[in-house]
Amino acid sequence: MALNLFDPPIRDWFTRTLGQPTPAQSLGWPAIAAGKHALILAPTGSGKTLAAFLWAIQSAMQTPEHGGVHVLYVSPLKALNNDVERNLRAPLDSIAGASHVRVAVRTGDTPQPQRREMVRRPPHILITTPELLFILLTSPERESIFSGLKFAIIDEIHSVAGNKRGAHLSLSLERGEWRGHLRRGHFLDSLAGMQFALPEAVERLRAAPESGFVLLSACDPASPYCDDRIRRRPANQVLFQDGVPVLYTENHGSRWWILGEPETAIPAFLERWTGDPLTLEEINGYPAAESPLAPRGFTRLAGGALRQGPT
Repeated sequence: MALNLFDPPIRDWFTRTLGQPTPAQSLGWPAIAAGKHALILAPTGSGKTLAAFLWAIQSAMQTPEHGGVHVLYVSPLKALNNDVERNLRAPLDSIAGASHVRVAVRTGDTPQPQRREMVRRPPHILITTPELLFILLTSPERESIFSGLKFAIIDEIHSVAGNKRGAHLSLSLERGEWRGHLRRGHFLDSLAGMQFALPEAVERLRAAPESGFVLLSACDPASPYCDDRIRRRPANQVLFQDGVPVLYTENHGSRWWILGEPETAIPAFLERWTGDPLTLEEINGYPAAESPLAPRGFTRLAGGALRQGPT
């Protein structure tokens, strides 16, 4: 049962107050507890926000008093008051051992004394809007505020993903990750909509073998590059050398874009490819069989494609 992932005080509070978890909570908690990046999509009233907040509460309960903001919650202003009261204040007031967890809401109306107190003594959980996150990440106090950040919860993302607020939020998160105040992350165009992922990109790339080559799915959150050419799709792959993309493939390896030295990039890619034998149709936009970069060990097929291995 997913509820067993929590410590007894939280488990007891939930059972006593709410009974059984909703499907959104039961499916979301194992992924969150495992440190994975979860996109919870469910109807209103299904407990999505509480699913994220409850694990954040447990983590914050185990956090030292002066460790900076531990959990960042970003949501449109209209949702803040209700979410804070229902999903944070009530549990914190009732869960045994949670009384020391501090929550602060930062909006444009926050009085100056409260703003100074947040810098002097950062809360465990900070709740703000996309616009205010931008201001916080560009302020001189950002180091003291975000030095201990561990979780980011992006709520109501459907209401901002397609407008200027969503663009503003995306830029803020990118700014935060590059400055190191947020762990690396990207907005991914997933099957269910926009998802923000927080991967361990730097550690993954530094863990490359001595050759420096790493082959990643283009939609793996650890992939730190995404532009007009490199599209984040499950069927695409990116080969990195020392953190720089040198070969990009689309549609399960059928189209190649060679971005680095072909003499090293092509053998490195083929050595790391673990999928089915490749059927190569294009290289840098040209028919594969006509390209001077066509790899060895491929058999020509009708239409100018190449098949990996003998016929």
